[in-house]
Amino acid sequence: DDAPDGTAAGLFASADIGESSVVLDLYALTPGATYTFELRATANGGDEAYATVDVTMNLAPRAGALSVAPTSGTALTDPFSYACANWVDDADDLPLEYEFRYIVGDDAPGLDTSAYPLDTEVAAVDRQTSASYTVLSMPEGAGANASVVAVAYVFDQFDAWARATAQLVVALAQWDAGALADAADALLATSLDEGDPAAAAQ
Repeated sequence: DDAPDGTAAGLFASADIGESSVVLDLYALTPGATYTFELRATANGGDEAYATVDVTMNLAPRAGALSVAPTSGTALTDPFSYACANWVDDADDLPLEYEFRYIVGDDAPGLDTSAYPLDTEVAAVDRQTSASYTVLSMPEGAGANASVVAVAYVFDQFDAWARATAQLVVALAQWDAGALADAADALLATSLDEGDPAAAAQ
């Protein structure tokens, strides 16, 4: 779509502004901006009246970051702890909620990060009020760098959201078949004890 030009033609999804009701294209409005909407009505006899209303668009959570520790580890065995910090929003938009995901591979340039969630993302935990979460294990990263991208979504109470990422290296340990089977059994048992069916199914 073309960038909104601030005119009625750029802001309204319906074509005929003369109708008694119109549809706003919310994606044409700038977050944080205040808009004054004016309605004018003309009676059959020519008398006119008008009313105005000011609407301030919601801003998404902002100014925060995602950190993950450690930033490198071993696939299938090492836990990775996500933590979101310093996210702010208007008081009326609180409390914030957090959802943690990951991508096996790179968060490549050109991805449409305005979509939620991305098809390449794997959910680590559903939306929660806690700003931290520990993923019990990660799969092996992709490519020569064993790349995994940790992803956090931060939501306000009106579902406006922001996305943050952190780059990880998750390499596969060089084990024999017996050690690998033991590690898989231990991971399964821990995941079930922790009530984490997503990790148990990996």
